[in-house]
Amino acid sequence: MDGCYFHDDELVPEQHYLICFECGHCYVTAEDLLRASNEEHYKMWFKWDQADYDFVPETNPDNIFFCAYCTHDF
Repeated sequence: MDGCYFHDDELVPEQHYLICFECGHCYVTAEDLLRASNEEHYKMWFKWDQADYDFVPETNPDNIFFCAYCTHDF
């Protein structure tokens, strides 16, 4: 697969943190993975009407086990 299913073609640098083998999204750094995961989790948190609870963003990329965009396991 060339590029990301959700973001069309993506430039994949030689040095990168992680690529999802399902959708092809490239997380260039661990911070990219954290940002994307927290953004998508935050959106779903309120979509599921969980606004009564505090959203706690993840701070450790080692605790993220699936792609933020397609939810495929790493």
